[in-house]
Amino acid sequence: LLGDIPLTIAQYVDVRGEFDPEIFADAGAATARELGTGMLRIFEVDGHPRQVIDHGLEDRATILDLRDEDDPEAAAIAWMRAEYRTPLDMLEDRLIVCAVLRIADDRHFVYTRIHHIALDGYGATTFDTRTAERYSAAVQHREPARFDVSPLPEIVEDEQRYRDSARFVSDRDYWADR
Repeated sequence: LLGDIPLTIAQYVDVRGEFDPEIFADAGAATARELGTGMLRIFEVDGHPRQVIDHGLEDRATILDLRDEDDPEAAAIAWMRAEYRTPLDMLEDRLIVCAVLRIADDRHFVYTRIHHIALDGYGATTFDTRTAERYSAAVQHREPARFDVSPLPEIVEDEQRYRDSARFVSDRDYWADR
């Protein structure tokens, strides 16, 4: 139906002023591991999709320095557009991509592209907010605040408990009748 159009959420944040891409990459990696969604991989078993949190995946943002380009901002935008338009193989490619594009000494674009199967808009915002919290804590040399969102493994366990319950059966029967 959609051909090669990826079902992704993509955005960039224009960060101006003092910013440390390495600390940000560490914060994003920690968030990816904490939530689990940043390490999500899809695979098939007997033709059926399955998901796993793969802690072996590279978890740090790519850092690209574009300051030597003739027009660093245009080069960054072109890079992001090309990355966003690249077809994804859900069984092979990363479902979440993050890059920090340095376009001036005091200006960076923080780009994220997230396949909708891994996160929806709310989940992406939660991921970004937690990464920002971790970054702020790191540059202020303090621990990040406690995080009250359930990580992916906990959500999957809750779903499995529901599917194994009598309530699931009665809910299924109720809605099948409707």
